Amino acid sequence: MLSRAFINHAVYGTHATWQTQQYLLEDFLNFLNDSERDILTKALQDFEQADTDDVMEVLEERNGRRIPKKENIHQTVMEIAEKELIQEPMFVIDLWAPHLTKMGLTSAELDKIYEKCKPTPKRVINMISFPSNMTGSQKTLETNMIGTFLRFMTGSDIICTSKIEVTFVRLDGLSSHPVAHTCRGVLELPDDYQSYPDFRSQFMEILRSNVWVMDNV
Repeated sequence: MLSRAFINHAVYGTHATWQTQQYLLEDFLNFLNDSERDILTKALQDFEQADTDDVMEVLEERNGRRIPKKENIHQTVMEIAEKELIQEPMFVIDLWAPHLTKMGLTSAELDKIYEKCKPTPKRVINMISFPSNMTGSQKTLETNMIGTFLRFMTGSDIICTSKIEVTFVRLDGLSSHPVAHTCRGVLELPDDYQSYPDFRSQFMEILRSNVWVMDNV
């Protein structure tokens, strides 16, 4: 999902700098991988308990010029966040700003747009067109895997399509595994699973791997 701080700056510019700052830290932490996010979150919450070597490594990867200390860690992270989310993509902001400004979106309206894009179990289930003979338990998915499932199906971890279709097909050998067609929003499942637990185990293993072969153009 596009950083809210980025969009806020494109829509309101420097007139709402204080508001953009509100979103900047959260957006930046979400921009990091899990390990980096954990390291900086701990440093921001309790710097004395953080591993300073790890903190310095994360900051140096992003060209941080200041030695992190308890007194400056928040400011240091905010400066890097602004550089990566606002300053570096400024050329895109400059291109988008005239068009976004004309839309006259209020902050509350932007909130609603972002809220609608957030995946929840209910929203994702409502998008999926299930075969009529599936049971309720077969339609479940762990809440923390919803975003991963959407990324597997659509290439994006936010809601960007209105429908996902599930079909059962004959697949043999090594090809017998769930196949996602991201352009069409179709999930093909082998029709020869011996039980629901077998299917769930394989599908969850695929989602958790985060390494998916993309061979359809």
